[in-house]
Amino acid sequence: HNITLVLTCLTNILRGSEAGLSTVVDTLIGLDLREINGRITPVIAVLKMRGSPHSRNIGYIEIHEGIIEVRES
Repeated sequence: HNITLVLTCLTNILRGSEAGLSTVVDTLIGLDLREINGRITPVIAVLKMRGSPHSRNIGYIEIHEGIIEVRES
């Protein structure tokens, strides 16, 4: 049917609380905040991407001058 659905969830899937979502979605992306060197840093990880050999590393999100960059740890 070519339908795309974006679901959001307030549980922290990066810390193991995915609430059963992985069985019903093709892609699962987690966002979180981490303290790194005394600074709060947003992080992102692709926990599941069905049929894709994706990176399982946590990426650090940097926002500067209107540009968003994701750097791998």
